[in-house]
Amino acid sequence: MTESKEQTQSQAPKPTLPTVQELATSGLTNRNQEFIRQMVILANGDESKAQLITEVGAKLLTAQKTGVTAKQLYNSPAEAMGLKTEAEKSDDNRGYASYGFWPLAIDNAIAFFMMFSFMFGLTLLFSGVKSSSAGSAGAAGITSLVLTS
Repeated sequence: MTESKEQTQSQAPKPTLPTVQELATSGLTNRNQEFIRQMVILANGDESKAQLITEVGAKLLTAQKTGVTAKQLYNSPAEAMGLKTEAEKSDDNRGYASYGFWPLAIDNAIAFFMMFSFMFGLTLLFSGVKSSSAGSAGAAGITSLVLTS
């Protein structure tokens, strides 16, 4: 009795990659059909991915009834297939301290120069000294700004 169950389970047809005609009759929306087509293209004819694509199609079919899109569920076909590499995932989470000393030093120097220039310009704007054509109103040039900062 157990042998016949095992034989029927092993004789069950393995899922295959869906064709365009199968997708058209599946009940999926056009965008979800395109999402599955892109997954089939990424599978490159690998029949081992057929089970995953079938599961994703079933989830999309139930999710589209509530208005949830494939992009909201999986973001991209590559992520749905698990093809997004660890390097791509780690680029999103790159920390501030991973940039090295000199890029951070230059970035901080530019930020301090910007704040100093703003404050220098603000105080010069509200100072009581008026410029005259004969005399100098003070050191307000770019050279003096760079030297004082």
